[in-house]
Amino acid sequence: MLKIFFLPGAYDGCYFYRGYLPAIYGNMTCMTEFVQQSWDKDLMHKRTLEADVVVIQRPNDGYRVELMKALKQKGKFIVFDNDDTYLPGKGVPLNMLGSDKARELAIHLSDNLNKALKIADLVIASTHVLAEEYRQTATCPVVVCKNTIDPLDEYPRRRVPGKTRIGFIGSVASNDDYIHVKDVIRALDASNDVTFVVLGNPQNNSNYKGYEKDNAFWQTVKNIEWHEFVPATRYHKKLADLALDIALIPRKDNYFNRCKSNIKFVECSLARIPVIAQGFTNKDSPYQDGKDKKYMQVITDDKDWLPAIKNTIKNYDQYATLADRAHNYVLEHYNIKKYAKEWRQIIEQHYANRH
Repeated sequence: MLKIFFLPGAYDGCYFYRGYLPAIYGNMTCMTEFVQQSWDKDLMHKRTLEADVVVIQRPNDGYRVELMKALKQKGKFIVFDNDDTYLPGKGVPLNMLGSDKARELAIHLSDNLNKALKIADLVIASTHVLAEEYRQTATCPVVVCKNTIDPLDEYPRRRVPGKTRIGFIGSVASNDDYIHVKDVIRALDASNDVTFVVLGNPQNNSNYKGYEKDNAFWQTVKNIEWHEFVPATRYHKKLADLALDIALIPRKDNYFNRCKSNIKFVECSLARIPVIAQGFTNKDSPYQDGKDKKYMQVITDDKDWLPAIKNTIKNYDQYATLADRAHNYVLEHYNIKKYAKEWRQIIEQHYANRH
């Protein structure tokens, strides 16, 4: 059997979906740790040399680019995998570093990705929009493998009586993605009928200076509950424990967000949380693709956010039922136990074509 090894990227959440889950369920190998400092470098080196195929997740640094070159020279079949764009000036959320520094970093990261694209024997992207970008540079086939969830990560959603609990999870609480719904947040906050639950913004941590502007806004919200980052392996349990009644997924309309996957909808649906998500007028939002939009509310006009939220609160049983249907839908269509074999089959097919 072909030996396939997934080399982790620098972000544990991305690697969890793009490396760990496909490897575990697809009879492939990977590093089981998610934090770079905990990697056994000797073991990682050993597994890369033993493998016929090395899948390198998010090769946007010099180390991974040079590693790809070295492994290619040793006759390894190299797979590039990524789930984000880093094209400068396209909405890449590095602005928290300062405009000049952010652009310089985006250029550096994008240059490394372009080098890696030209080395790879196969490129895997998480979405069709991102795949089209990579086809402009790659010298090999580019395919799509969607992000999926593990049914073992389903936990009972905690419920709390009283105020409606509205979640802003991860990046949607920063990166300017919430800016166009600020007035909606203020209006709901003034009513004192809701609690905003923010997961992922470090409220009082000097190591995260880039969140100061975002947190300055959230600190003006009276009815708010803060929760810090958690490791990828604890994320789904944390999401269920937040006792969210509704999850909001606003997104700024830019190319970076059009490249993103629908993973937040999939995660929330696994936890049976009703979702109200961002649509774009050009229909390139990850939440407007295919059948997914039947299982959430998709907002394309900013004036519709507040009425949609109020209507969801008023008719909650209807949207809780929709969330139950969404739960069953994602288990059917985004289940890694079904799609891990697709990862392996795609890699094996292209390996065979090259050989």
